[in-house]
Amino acid sequence: MRIGEFAFNKELEVEGRWVEEIEGLRLKIARLNNPPYKAYIRKNGRRISKANGRMDFDAADEIAKKAFSKFILLGWENLQDDEGNDIPYSSEKALELMTEYDEFYSMITEHASNAEAYKQNEMESDSGNS
Repeated sequence: MRIGEFAFNKELEVEGRWVEEIEGLRLKIARLNNPPYKAYIRKNGRRISKANGRMDFDAADEIAKKAFSKFILLGWENLQDDEGNDIPYSSEKALELMTEYDEFYSMITEHASNAEAYKQNEMESDSGNS
């Protein structure tokens, strides 16, 4: 195996990539654990521990979703409410939707966790197909 197989496109990791979902939904998703995401988690992670030294899972979930809304889910196209009206993207709306709809959050997590999609060689193959 060539060492270059472990190279990631640093710009793509932070700025995100567009992914296609069902019914024309497009999501712009950055890679999980990109530097701004990790910095936010480090800065806010102290709230996760309770006074008794145990983990506060509710606080951890809240911090993770806030980090996702700021540094992972960076945009969307063709997302509508139940009446068919477009939902404009904002990080605040992203947080609201990820909090309300667990499967939406899970879908974003799955895409953000797909390391292969952010590799340097994947970017080069994608640009060759354009």
